[in-house]
Amino acid sequence: MGHVNFLSFDCATKTLGWAVARVRAAPPTGEWRERIAAIRKAAGMAEGRPDILARLVAATQRLDDEVRKSIEVLDAECADLVPGRSDADVGAVERVKALNAYLGARVDPVIDAICEAHGKEDFMVLVEYQIGAHSHTIADAILSRYHDRDIRVVGPSLKNKIHFTPELAYRHFVPRYAQLYTANKAHTKKNVQYYAEKWEHELLLSMRAGKLGHVADSIMQVLGYLAYGNDRRDAF
Repeated sequence: MGHVNFLSFDCATKTLGWAVARVRAAPPTGEWRERIAAIRKAAGMAEGRPDILARLVAATQRLDDEVRKSIEVLDAECADLVPGRSDADVGAVERVKALNAYLGARVDPVIDAICEAHGKEDFMVLVEYQIGAHSHTIADAILSRYHDRDIRVVGPSLKNKIHFTPELAYRHFVPRYAQLYTANKAHTKKNVQYYAEKWEHELLLSMRAGKLGHVADSIMQVLGYLAYGNDRRDAF
């Protein structure tokens, strides 16, 4: 089964969110739905039949393991590149130096360790398109640092097109918030919280809510890109 490795960034100086994720290239969602339907049908005949019940438990566990391994968040973090400093007080050169120092100390070793463990592996780098001057500087610096990899600039709306359950769809969040930015963040964070709780992802569950929101953007960006943008170099 083929997988695609991603290094995904939510660009900012005070809240740089990133995630390393491994995603199954072509998950058989149609087959999974058929198996779920079969399990539900068999469950209706399992009363008083421990043999059927045992087979259902085993089948459910196999399916659960397959789905779990289709989306694996291997590492993630939200970092303040200039602790104790205001974003507005940091110049462009210092901003880029702080970013590169952090990437070299924290992110690149993760990539190197994965490549060493599994043999040389390719990583697709996703960088969200930025409008603000400071975050745009961060995005451009990331593009430059990883220019020799398969790198994509991703539109900010793709991450909000994805949801894990119907109740977590983006349309349910917009009416609850006065600003779209807040609705966008709440949507990705709630979906990643669902993922973390469902699969008992200790790293994500341990993150403070404020930091998880930025990491969540980078994770949902991967899924949005796969679903809606993977046929273009710059996906919007």
